[in-house]
Amino acid sequence: MQSFFKKKQQSKLPNENQEKLAFTIAGKIMDWQKRAALWLQGKSELIPEKWKWILLVLFLVLAGIRIGYFIAYSITDRGNPSFHFGNITPFQLPDATSKIVPVVSDKEFLRLRRFKMYMDSLARSPTGKKKAKELLSGHPGLMDSISIVEEMYRQQHSSLNKNH
Repeated sequence: MQSFFKKKQQSKLPNENQEKLAFTIAGKIMDWQKRAALWLQGKSELIPEKWKWILLVLFLVLAGIRIGYFIAYSITDRGNPSFHFGNITPFQLPDATSKIVPVVSDKEFLRLRRFKMYMDSLARSPTGKKKAKELLSGHPGLMDSISIVEEMYRQQHSSLNKNH
């Protein structure tokens, strides 16, 4: 059970070798990008200005047609509509006669109780105390949160018992 809550230790600062490697890789990538940009620029300079404008207009027309098709298809497809325009109903507060839906299920409550008992049993042995301290230092406020959820469970069950 402790593997769910174990926080992995990571060094905050990378060592010098990692930094050098990262800078080397970044430098190589930037160099390849610069070479590719220069090659593409050289190829595009061979194309006459008139053809560049024709290709630009052709690209824009094709992109516009494709976007228009997707918009029209998503609005007009009746089998599986992408957009659904339905009525919006305002939220209604429950009245006193309505049935209260439990917020915390019995299964979740039992899991919390088992975890709390596990933590209590860890705290009884010297090695367990160390594990519990590591777990709680990595997750501050965990036991407080569990207590709050337990209290919510008790309150919801007391209100359910009053309604029956």
